[in-house]
Amino acid sequence: MYKIECEEVALELVRILLNYNSTFNIENFDELQLNGLITLCQNYPLLISDYLCKQFYEKNYTINQRSLILKIIQETGKKLSQIEQIRTKIEENLFASDESEEEEEESWRSIINNRLKLKTKYKTKNSSQRKKIFSKENHFGNIVGHFFYPLISSIDHSTSHLALIDGDNDHLLLCELLACLGRLCIHAQNTFPLINMIKQYFQVLKSLQQHQDAGVRHAVVYAYACCLISMNNTCHDEDLQMNFIELKQWLDEIILKDTNTEVQKLGRAVRRILLKTLQEITEN
Repeated sequence: MYKIECEEVALELVRILLNYNSTFNIENFDELQLNGLITLCQNYPLLISDYLCKQFYEKNYTINQRSLILKIIQETGKKLSQIEQIRTKIEENLFASDESEEEEEESWRSIINNRLKLKTKYKTKNSSQRKKIFSKENHFGNIVGHFFYPLISSIDHSTSHLALIDGDNDHLLLCELLACLGRLCIHAQNTFPLINMIKQYFQVLKSLQQHQDAGVRHAVVYAYACCLISMNNTCHDEDLQMNFIELKQWLDEIILKDTNTEVQKLGRAVRRILLKTLQEITEN
């Protein structure tokens, strides 16, 4: 009974804080509001994440409130996974290499050749032959699906109050949602559900690759980077590897043809991450 009462109180506090606007000029109100909501979600993750993900797509919420929900979800995921400095890690990977295009293409040819040579080899390897990887256990994997799948499942649904993909006014919110889903993948690294999360996310990202808004295309490239960074070097899922090859082809195209220079620049950085990921997978 005590647990049920606590959950009811926590849910009511979330409703109040989510809909509360400071009318008394409270200092640092936005920060206090966000931290309070994160603490509640961290202590009751299944209950609160389920509520917040549903509310994100409901009517009678402003763009700022929906944006707040995404911040709560991704920051709670970060705390529960205990993986720090996510932004720094992404930036380090994006801008870590200064390889020329010729060197990248040579690297790509080497990856393809090695992959053809080793295509059947990794299938016959047993677990004792593989290189051991020691990584910290991530307990967030037990519940990450409650954060990730409710948000991604309705991303292409258009309603009178919210049209993320087809609407003219919700592109910024779509970009924030794509970033949130990508960071959830990073928070889910070293967990069993990650590969299936990435495979489903890739399908969504592929449908947005030709979006008319440059900001959305930039968010798509960033989301691909998050997916790649979240993986270790022992992914032997053939479907996902085929997605990587298709991704490389699309990145080659936007680097040459996209009308936005920032999309091109990020595309070059993510291609380097992709080539590095494929190289590590081939070698393992």
